[in-house]
Amino acid sequence: MHNSELKSAEQLSSKRVVIVGYGKSATDAALELAKVAHSTNIIFRKPRWPIPGKLAGVLSFKWGLLHRMTSALLPLYQKTSGLERVMHSTGAALVWLYGRLTSLLLYFQCRLGGAFGRRTNLVPPMPIELSGFDHTTMVPRPDFYRLVRKGMINAFRDEIESFTDHGVTLKSHQELAADVIILATD
Repeated sequence: MHNSELKSAEQLSSKRVVIVGYGKSATDAALELAKVAHSTNIIFRKPRWPIPGKLAGVLSFKWGLLHRMTSALLPLYQKTSGLERVMHSTGAALVWLYGRLTSLLLYFQCRLGGAFGRRTNLVPPMPIELSGFDHTTMVPRPDFYRLVRKGMINAFRDEIESFTDHGVTLKSHQELAADVIILATD
């Protein structure tokens, strides 16, 4: 089914659900279904940088990430201001440091790493300064990462190899049983 057909989580109560996608609609569906479904699995190719409502649980993301100084630290556009030219030449180390600190903050705040048990690594492949402020950014609800860590939502950084009578087979040869597959891709 397409994500737009999901009107209520109760539709899929006690079902084994596989959600394909990793954007806002996919993660919202996973959150709602984790409460009622027998199992909730989300499959995605590339994770996205999460932008939480509050950075470090304190500072509104608007004040921490969406201001003039931040725009001066992002990759240059065709028309650059004097401040941006200085930041990307003389201040290049500051630009690099900003990207690393922001990535680390989000890494620890959302616990994106996958070193524990069978958890999937949710760290995006591109640095945040290159992909964190474009269409691939995600504004997840706070509980999404917590439910992934608890195993209530199983995250798979993989691709579907084939559909079967009982679910899907991933390229990693894992088989996921599914009563319903929800397509929630961008």
